[in-house]
Amino acid sequence: MEPSAKPRSAALDAVRLVGIVAIVYGHTWPDDWTVAYLLSLWRVPAFFLLSGYLWSTGRTLADEARRRARTLVVPYVAWLAIIAIPLLGWQAFHSSASTTRLAAGIVWGAQLGRPFSAFWFIAALFCTALLVRALESLPRWTAWTVCGIGILAVYAVGEAIAHTPYSVGIVPACALFVLVGQELKRHRPRISRPGAAGLVLLCLGALLIAVGAYTPIDVKYGQFGPPVVGIVVASAISIGLILLAEAFAPQLPAGVQQMIRTLAAAGLAVLLAHAAVLWIVDGRLGWPLWLAFVLALLLPFAVGLAANRTPLAPLITGRELPHRGSGSTSKGLATAVADR
Repeated sequence: MEPSAKPRSAALDAVRLVGIVAIVYGHTWPDDWTVAYLLSLWRVPAFFLLSGYLWSTGRTLADEARRRARTLVVPYVAWLAIIAIPLLGWQAFHSSASTTRLAAGIVWGAQLGRPFSAFWFIAALFCTALLVRALESLPRWTAWTVCGIGILAVYAVGEAIAHTPYSVGIVPACALFVLVGQELKRHRPRISRPGAAGLVLLCLGALLIAVGAYTPIDVKYGQFGPPVVGIVVASAISIGLILLAEAFAPQLPAGVQQMIRTLAAAGLAVLLAHAAVLWIVDGRLGWPLWLAFVLALLLPFAVGLAANRTPLAPLITGRELPHRGSGSTSKGLATAVADR
């Protein structure tokens, strides 16, 4: 019997929800040079940083692989089937796009767009967690060195590295944000005024953007912004959001905090399914983008929330069902994107 899970943090769940909305917005309006590009500076790095912030030490690599397989690979495969089977049928009926392109895209994550736009992220997160766990037993400088080499590689040939099976080429660079999150966890007790510190970091990010760091960060394609500055901007904004959330979320009414936790537990369904909704509503039906955006959020959330009340939860949201007789609660996206 496993020990009871730690309570979900409404603050960190709020950051996850903001990140999910930012990802869906960017996939709805990819050519928006204002809001979408500003969101691109931190939305994906924030999830990797959160994973480091909630990292649990001492776990074996085999245990890490098993846990991540349950919370990431299982929903990945389930949603792949849910989306791909009808898509293949539709393509066969309409004699449209070749299934070869679909199969290749599933493997070569950076080439995969709608309706599988975010699948690369789940694969990259899984591989990143395994890399960080593997490096955990080595001297700390080893992990930083590996990640530093990964960052240099993406700056040199980022697009080529991104076009690797399951985005493994960018994993060392993504792991850098996990290490940053671990450092935040280590130093967090020293931050006595998280609200003020978070605001300062957000202002720092805004200042760097104003002086020339305003170029898109698209981790999927190995684009990490201007050398060094892009990493600093993404980290500053992500940490700033975490600290602000930790300062103000506990002041919210208990009902609001519970609603945030409940929605975040269904978040993985949104990450995996929203692009399919966009593919149908925008790409096939031609409905207004604002409506496509709303439906791409609401429909997957509804499916995820409903699934979390059934034994289908592990398949749809990666939610770990409580063990019979234990007091543990399921963590959903907290388990998939973070690690308590």
